[in-house]
Parts: sequence; C-alpha cells; structure tokens
Amino acid sequence: MWCIECEEDVTAIGGDFADAIAVCPHCTSQLVTSSHQADDVSTNPNSSSARSTGERRGPLDLPTTPPMHWDDWQLDADADELQRLLEQFDAMADVKPQEAGQADPPSSPLPVAATTMEPAALRLNRRAKSARTPWFAWLVFSGGLMLFVCGSVLSIWSWVAGRGELWVIGVPITLAGGASLLISFVLQLESLWSGHRETLSMLNAIEERMAELRHTTAMLNTSHSGASHSFYSHMADGASPHLMLADLKSQLDLLAVQMSRENQRAA
Repeated sequence: MWCIECEEDVTAIGGDFADAIAVCPHCTSQLVTSSHQADDVSTNPNSSSARSTGERRGPLDLPTTPPMHWDDWQLDADADELQRLLEQFDAMADVKPQEAGQADPPSSPLPVAATTMEPAALRLNRRAKSARTPWFAWLVFSGGLMLFVCGSVLSIWSWVAGRGELWVIGVPITLAGGASLLISFVLQLESLWSGHRETLSMLNAIEERMAELRHTTAMLNTSHSGASHSFYSHMADGASPHLMLADLKSQLDLLAVQMSRENQRAA
C-alpha cells in the first residue's frame, strides 16, 4: 500500500480488516485501501497519492493482500526463536563434519569358519560303510581262523600218522588261513583308523563352531557396550593393535564431541 508520508509502497501492518484501515510500519501513519485511494484520486486528481497511483497503474491491476495483524512482542519472540534455531544448526554443522571425518571405517564381516556342511545322505552312506567294514573284517577273520585251524590239524595229523597226502592238503589250507587272518587284521586297523579320523574331524568342526560362536558373542557384546568396555574386552582377548587403536580413536572422538557440547552449553 502507498504511504503518503513516506511516499513509497509499504507493507501494511495492524489496522482493522473490516474498516480497511492499516498502519505504515515506518512512520506509523494511517494508510487507506484501494477503495479510499480511488475516492481520493477522484476527488483530488493532483494529490501525491493520485500521481503515485497513476504511475503504478499498469495494464493489469493485481488484488491487494489483506493487512496482517502483528504485535511487537510476538515479532520479538519469533525473532528469538529463529536466532536460537540458527545457533543450534550452526553447532550441529560444526560437530557433524568432525564426526564424519574421524569416524572409523565400517567393520569387516565376521570370519566364517571354513567348514563344509555335508548332506544327510552322504553322512548316512559313510556311516553305513563304516558299519559294514567291521562285519566284513570279522567275516574274513572267522574264515581265515577256520582255515588256519583246519590246515594245522591236517598238517599235524599227517605228521603223526605219517600220511603224506594230508600234508599236501593241510599246508596250503594253513597258509590260506594265515593270509586271511592278516587281511582281517588290516581291515580292522583300517576301520579303526577311519573311525578315529572321522571322530577327529568332527571334534575339529565342533571346536571351530564353538570358536565362531564365542567370537560372534564377544563382538555383539562389544557392539552394544561402550567404547571403553570394548577396548578392555579386546585387550583381554588379545586383539590386534589395529583394533585396539580403533577403539582408542573412537573414545577420543566421543570425548571431543562431548567437550564441544559442553562448551556450547556453557557459551
């Protein structure tokens, strides 16, 4: 709206919207709306408002906005609130780059134990094979023992009775029985050794799983705990110097952030 005293277009404040009366924010003089200004122009064409209206009149007259009601105390309160928000944003802008610049790199994924999960069918086949081996060994052992005993009896009988034909039959049977006993003994050793290796591999797999679970539990506990607790836990576990240095770095970063916040509160 046009102010006669200031001779410029100003934004009206205060006033009464019903009476279309507003006040200049600079000189606090009373302003008139377009209807009163039009009456003034019609009655006094040589007035300054008429000249200014004529100068500002264009091909398209835009509607004027209604005057707004503002109080000094409300403006002061809004200004204080905006100033406080700007100070908070400035403080956050000073702290966030430091945290982003000194943040630790993302931790590497937990090492996974190199254990191969065997299918259930393969485990069942291996157990059935290991179960069949002793039976076959015992069968060979039984056959070899019977052959050895039979050959020994024939050999002794031929030596006592002086029958040479029994000696010719008994000696090969005795040798075949001895060979069968040796083969059964080797099969028994092989079954025992395979069972020992299977048990040892199973124990190694269990130990690896337990170590993986302990490591995962320790990492979860340290991730949910504070930086100081993670440092001491890593030191007790004998972690690498790089991991302990990263813990100390995170503690220093947290201390710097806390000190900056305390300084901002004190200021």
